[in-house]
Amino acid sequence: MKDEIKSLSEKMDDMQKDIRKYQDLDSIKIEGNEKLHQLQAESVSLEQKTKVFGEAFKTVQHEHDKLRVSLNNASYFHQN
Repeated sequence: MKDEIKSLSEKMDDMQKDIRKYQDLDSIKIEGNEKLHQLQAESVSLEQKTKVFGEAFKTVQHEHDKLRVSLNNASYFHQN
């Protein structure tokens, strides 16, 4: 019986802590909105970086293809 009362008392203490934690819903909402805006800004930044990287990669890839063709042509003419 004492163990059961102790267990119930601990559960009540835990519940009261949770109630205090979630009692200030306005603060929780504000923190959530701030985090949302931060993550949205990071997402936009990463999308921009991805676009820039993709464009740079295409440029390098195009230059690589031109150099490969040029090298192949030089090799072909050198053999003849």
